Amino acid sequence: MQQTINPDKRSAATKPLLLFLLLFWASAGIQAATPLSWTTAPGNSFQLSWTATGAAEYQLEWVHVNNYGGTDLSYDFRRNSTRISTTETTYNISNLFEQGTVLFRIRSIFRDSEGRMLAGAWSNDNDGGERKVSQFDGLKIPISTPHTADSLNWQYTSNYAEGGKKKELVSYYDGSMRSHQQVTRINADTAAVVGETFYDHQGRAALQSLPVPAGNSTLAFYKNFNQAGSGNTVKAYGREHFDQSPEDNPCGLAADSMLSASGAARYYSSHNPDKNNGFNRFIPDAGGYPFWVVFHLSLFFVSF
Repeated sequence: MQQTINPDKRSAATKPLLLFLLLFWASAGIQAATPLSWTTAPGNSFQLSWTATGAAEYQLEWVHVNNYGGTDLSYDFRRNSTRISTTETTYNISNLFEQGTVLFRIRSIFRDSEGRMLAGAWSNDNDGGERKVSQFDGLKIPISTPHTADSLNWQYTSNYAEGGKKKELVSYYDGSMRSHQQVTRINADTAAVVGETFYDHQGRAALQSLPVPAGNSTLAFYKNFNQAGSGNTVKAYGREHFDQSPEDNPCGLAADSMLSASGAARYYSSHNPDKNNGFNRFIPDAGGYPFWVVFHLSLFFVSF
């Protein structure tokens, strides 16, 4: 007996399969993004660029492999990689890496008439898997000089949003892993912002300077950013400038002012180089005290 199947009455189970095949056939014909190229950019960054393919957006992915444990190590884009989506044909990545190699790949993203995402093939390693760094034939940038030249303890975090937007934060620590300086930046602005934490003689966080623009876009450690003293005695602001017990103040509740020649005291003063521009005209003068401080007092109890 001959049976006629009405195509409009296909079972619900076959529809996902047909949709999968449709997306597969469509994506197979999508043009892959052109090979990546790079150049150095302001703020100690890499600028990645590629040629537009008429795609709705592009997905850029990278993975870093440090070589402290050998010379030709393995990589896998499926593990510990970072991926962003952008409609632009350039993207800047901060050079905040350990010694090793950074590997990159890219693909075009299209949308069909119903808004479904159709992804093209990756420019490299489209099938994924673990391979040796020496076998990667795409764009790879060697990092011969690590961040801070491995002379400081530091931690880098980055938060991403749609369109490749990101906020970056680098924290610098001493040998006891106490954070002393925090430098942050968003890629919608070119200014790096610096804040510092100061500790008293017992290692307690006691003074926090107000975060202010560093004057450039580089994410780095700013030595002697906040200063104190005068003449030939100018030095980095430290615990000796606020954790003190002068003879005329037994309680020790005193803090020296910061110099307006640098750091937060400069921003919140008449020495701000942008004081006459835009909203900077309304920045108050901190009088050398652009910080908040906590004085820890010891309480003595006597029992009889």
